Amino acid sequence: MEELKNVNMFFPHFRYSMDTYVFKDSSQKDLLNFTGTVPVMYHDLSASAHSKVVIFTVNSLGSSQSYLDVVQGNVDMFRALVPTLGHYSQHGVLLVASQPVEIMTYVTWKLSAFPANRVIGIGCNLDSQRLQYIITNVLRAQTSGKEVWVIGEQGEDKVPTWGGQEDVMSHNSQMQLSNRAMELLQVKGQRSWSVGLSVADLVDSIVNNKKKVHSVSILAQGYYDINSEVFLSLPCVLGAGGVSEVIKTAVKEDTVTEKLRSSALSIHGLQQQLKL
Repeated sequence: MEELKNVNMFFPHFRYSMDTYVFKDSSQKDLLNFTGTVPVMYHDLSASAHSKVVIFTVNSLGSSQSYLDVVQGNVDMFRALVPTLGHYSQHGVLLVASQPVEIMTYVTWKLSAFPANRVIGIGCNLDSQRLQYIITNVLRAQTSGKEVWVIGEQGEDKVPTWGGQEDVMSHNSQMQLSNRAMELLQVKGQRSWSVGLSVADLVDSIVNNKKKVHSVSILAQGYYDINSEVFLSLPCVLGAGGVSEVIKTAVKEDTVTEKLRSSALSIHGLQQQLKL
């Protein structure tokens, strides 16, 4: 709660971004302090009808369970939520923040039967934004950090890559800069509310049709020699219809493609063990 208060203080423009807060029950009364004068009501999932964006944040908890059991627990919850929410907002974009985001975005896509461009995960959007900031403002590089993206799988296997203006710097300089920035990124870590701000950033691009580039989890089949139905984070143009374009990055390192394919293989293997 203390962190929520700090976020509300530093980012007041996010506070009244909704016209109504809807809770399924009254168990979250401690959140009412943040609703201000915004109306609150208690309702079922039909209150979400005709949403432009539906965000999934639910996660199964259970430290004594195996990783597969935890993921299956998420799948079971999604099985009860996704078809219903998809039915109420058939023209919206489904945005997944639940973990593991690549697998849960795949599950959402399968359960919703939505076109792939309207089912996305938060992916490496936050990592990309922070890496760009580090390059521009901390390392004070001579090039814009906006040309570097973090792609692939969230976690240890994510990789940095450069966008279209690859001739601005030599390839070696790009790699040295991005590697140094990635080191700083790993040290700094992240806080839970920073993920929330990243989600708000994605929603803003979708709802206001900004056509802004974000590194988000999309169906990666057909990219980087990936043949299976898996979701990985790639830089995409986001707007009202979801993903309208996938941005080509300057991947010259075989190791990058190998990492992406390795992630895809691992993710696909786990997906095959799930009961949808």
